[in-house]
Amino acid sequence: MNTTLKKQIILDLDILEKYGMLHLVSQFVELMKHQTPTIPVNSIKQFAGIMAKEDADEIRDIVNREFNNIEGER
Repeated sequence: MNTTLKKQIILDLDILEKYGMLHLVSQFVELMKHQTPTIPVNSIKQFAGIMAKEDADEIRDIVNREFNNIEGER
């Protein structure tokens, strides 16, 4: 975990403690510990091969054209 994020969470917990709300955070954390991720880690693989090659080529060309050039360099 990013140490800056961890420090911010701790600061936020200190604030919530002042308002007597730590029990809500604790309940949320307990719920999250028992949740199954809704998106499997390898979920992108389910899309492999479902797009026509021509469509995939067109999308790749658009992405390359729009995002692989430095503005003003054309």
